[in-house]
Amino acid sequence: MKITQLTNYADNRGGGVSEVVFELAASFAARGHETRIIGRLLSDQATSMSARAPYIEACSTRTAVSRAISLTRGHILHVHGIWAPYLAAGQRTARRAGIPIVISPHGMLDPWALTQGKLKKRIALASYEGKNLANASCIHALNSAEADAVRNLLPAARIAVIPNGVSLPSVQRSDEKADKVLLFLGRIHPKKGILDLVEGFSLAGSFADGWRLIIAGWDDGGHRKDVEERVKALGLEDRISVPGPAFGKQKSQLLSNATAFALTSYSEGLPMSILEAWSYSLPVLMTPECNLSIGGPAGAAVLCNAGPRAVANGLVKLFSMNHTARVRMGEAGRKLVEQQFSWPNITSQFESLYAWLNGVEEKPDFVW
Repeated sequence: MKITQLTNYADNRGGGVSEVVFELAASFAARGHETRIIGRLLSDQATSMSARAPYIEACSTRTAVSRAISLTRGHILHVHGIWAPYLAAGQRTARRAGIPIVISPHGMLDPWALTQGKLKKRIALASYEGKNLANASCIHALNSAEADAVRNLLPAARIAVIPNGVSLPSVQRSDEKADKVLLFLGRIHPKKGILDLVEGFSLAGSFADGWRLIIAGWDDGGHRKDVEERVKALGLEDRISVPGPAFGKQKSQLLSNATAFALTSYSEGLPMSILEAWSYSLPVLMTPECNLSIGGPAGAAVLCNAGPRAVANGLVKLFSMNHTARVRMGEAGRKLVEQQFSWPNITSQFESLYAWLNGVEEKPDFVW
């Protein structure tokens, strides 16, 4: 099968979405499919990204995207993200060519997300995005909550529910260390609830003794300054660090050295950061908005609501656990990834979806 994935950014600016695109493309290629990634690519990342995914085709303009899709007509155009005229240009070309289109909103149609920049999104829906979504062959939702959000907007849409996947690293957890590290890894943006995490860490009081908080990620819209100012105001500069973005080996090192992971978001699709934390056998603190509530019953996570006090209560639970209990929780997360979120399983589902859209197979049971 010829599979083209279109993303706004084919580099680190895309965060978890880019990670999904790279991993999915690699998995398709390993299974014998002809695959490529089309997206915008910063010149200083071109070499490293092309080495990781040799099937990247950098297109900086909407015209270039349209040309690339029209020249190599694949069996599927899989679009990652919405709200971008750049992506819309590729979809128009694919529609004219009769190529089936799958759109993955990646949480961008979540009710909370729709309240952010509401006017711009209304204009986009009226001018181009509404048509794109309505004319897509299928909308890909990461979970049932996202599927419900899509259904509310698009009652007639065909929706495929397939989670994100993650690769499993070789990990061996060391003995307990006196200096314990709670890690946040991702985009530094208000929706991630990082200020709640900082406040909660402070409110946890003596329960946080012996713990440090590392907030690693790239600044989105200047929110890093807000976080650093809050840390300073609380007098926690010696215990909370904001080192900036981490990718590749640096990211792996942070995950390997962490004791636990936290994501206290107000809105998510299905966060790659939690799947990665579980793949490294880390216990996780997360909010229901992370859409991975399965982690609670599986014994892989401590669940807490958003907000400083609720996050503090969750942190107290996490910090009060002994080393053995935290290791057991991390192992439960790793097992969950192995059983439900490994790339071979996820890729197989996408193969079935694409084959159905091309009239080769029956409708899969995960399509609503």
